[in-house]
Amino acid sequence: MLNNKFSFFSIRLSFCFSLKALFIFIICVALFSCKKTVKTVGGFTLNDDNIYVRYCEIGDEDETPEKNDWLLLNVNYKTQNDSVFFTSRHHSWNGYFFKFGETKNKPLLKFMEKMAVGDSAQIMLNPVIFFNEIFDSGSPDFVAGDSIVKIEMKLMAIMEGDEKLVYEESKRLECGRKKDKERQTIQEYANKKFKQFVSINDQLIYKKTKYTNDSLVKKGKQVSVRFRGFFLDDFLFDQSCYEKPFDFTYGSEGQLLPGLQIVLKEMRKGEVAKIILPSQLAFGEEGSSNGFIPPHTPLVYEMEVLNVK
Repeated sequence: MLNNKFSFFSIRLSFCFSLKALFIFIICVALFSCKKTVKTVGGFTLNDDNIYVRYCEIGDEDETPEKNDWLLLNVNYKTQNDSVFFTSRHHSWNGYFFKFGETKNKPLLKFMEKMAVGDSAQIMLNPVIFFNEIFDSGSPDFVAGDSIVKIEMKLMAIMEGDEKLVYEESKRLECGRKKDKERQTIQEYANKKFKQFVSINDQLIYKKTKYTNDSLVKKGKQVSVRFRGFFLDDFLFDQSCYEKPFDFTYGSEGQLLPGLQIVLKEMRKGEVAKIILPSQLAFGEEGSSNGFIPPHTPLVYEMEVLNVK
């Protein structure tokens, strides 16, 4: 009897241990599965560096970036609400150059290191990471409160220094042809969009869309303006001084683009004008310092005089 009873309890005890082991196994599998589950949002996959990625196109090349390579990129950089704040779309080199560097502790560059020529992807990441790695700066005011920056990126080419110089030289010749056609381009735009306009010194073309009889802008006056900048295809590239008006003393150098200064002298408080700036009165033959405005690029501005005192 004792042996049978002992055997009975042994079976029950063995059964309990088996259930417990099975339970622990199930929990472990569940935890392991959770750990391995790939998080996706709207087709984007979260990688190990907390960057959301979605591949759009896989190129035919195998070459990937190495330190000190120059990458020719086609990009759109957007805020969380899809407002584009940088694009290579209008660059005369069909992209912009980015020097690839050290990837340690840099999540975005670690991802780019795996891209091959021809690959394109959409990326979402923290603004602090983005501006630190791409522009080597802190996050600007226009992304304040945003939790992500959105990137559309295609790797067009990988070049060493000498190759980049040859490529740039060929594109400078293209810029020369663009310069020769600039006056014609401006006139065609004015005829199509403005119909009636005023020309200043055969350089500037503008039209007022709102007239007043208020105070005239004069040298030494405190002026408050707001404006937005467009390429000739109506792509908005700057509205920072539209959302937050710009106050300055009229006549002081370096406050506005030269073309805007000239037209402003013809305006009064409360008036609004649309202006075509030739490149020599905008960003000139070099383009903007950040590479966003290409050389020999005419621009369109809408400007409103909010106050003159």
